[in-house]
Amino acid sequence: MNKLTAKTNTDTIKPRYGINTAVIIVGISLLTLIVYNLSKTAKTHSTSENHNPPKTSQYAVLSTTNAILKEYRVNEGEFVNKSSDIAILIDSHFEEQLQNAHIKVSQARLTLQEKRIENISNARKPDQYTSNTSLQTRFKAKQTKNDIIRQKKTIRNLTATLAIFNAKFTELNSQPFQQKGNQDAIRSVKIDITKFESKLDVENVALKQLQSALEIQSAQVNIATQTKDIITASNRSIVIATNNLRYEENILKEIQQKKPQFSTTISVPFSGLITETRIPEGSYVREGEPILIMTKQD
Repeated sequence: MNKLTAKTNTDTIKPRYGINTAVIIVGISLLTLIVYNLSKTAKTHSTSENHNPPKTSQYAVLSTTNAILKEYRVNEGEFVNKSSDIAILIDSHFEEQLQNAHIKVSQARLTLQEKRIENISNARKPDQYTSNTSLQTRFKAKQTKNDIIRQKKTIRNLTATLAIFNAKFTELNSQPFQQKGNQDAIRSVKIDITKFESKLDVENVALKQLQSALEIQSAQVNIATQTKDIITASNRSIVIATNNLRYEENILKEIQQKKPQFSTTISVPFSGLITETRIPEGSYVREGEPILIMTKQD
């Protein structure tokens, strides 16, 4: 009896336990299905978003006048807000004047530097070209000229004396040999003539030497004079180049103190990303020419 009762109890409990398990399994299945559907919906939404990115448009910002693009206020890849200043345009005539003034100042400085180098080169001439040596050479040349004058006078005197002895020799030779002492006189005059002829030859050689020395000294004086003139001209050219540089620098200062006739600021009509700058800074732009490219998100 107890066994039957126990069996009966067991039989009645089993069905109740099986129903609970089935309910749990069904609940888990429903929950899994819900989670799967939600995940699929989210993935589908994400995929649709990836396939439909926001649209963008590119716009060119144009120059409003003929001018020089002085500078950009923005960089490539930078995001700017609407009405932001992106570039400054200035008067092209003023910029050309300023650029030409800078060029002229640079040229003047280069010319002055070249003149200084040339002057230094001339100042390093050999000693024979210096002013002190030139004065010494001039003095020697003057002395040589005086020596030549004296030498020529001596030669004239010797020539006159020799002419007298030759005349006397001719006169003695015309007399008869029988006269007493005639031959001794002729012999004595002939000796004197030979002596004066030798002396005259020596003086002529000395005169040629003085003339050669004078030629050399005159050439040195000429070279020294030319070099002195070159150095003087070089110093003068440095003064001229220095004054010219100061003049060009003053013009540059005057231009820099002036203001351009106009200065224009370019602004953007909307917010966006700076994609590309088209014109280099310092370049000339025409009215309506693209300055930069912007990307706008629609």
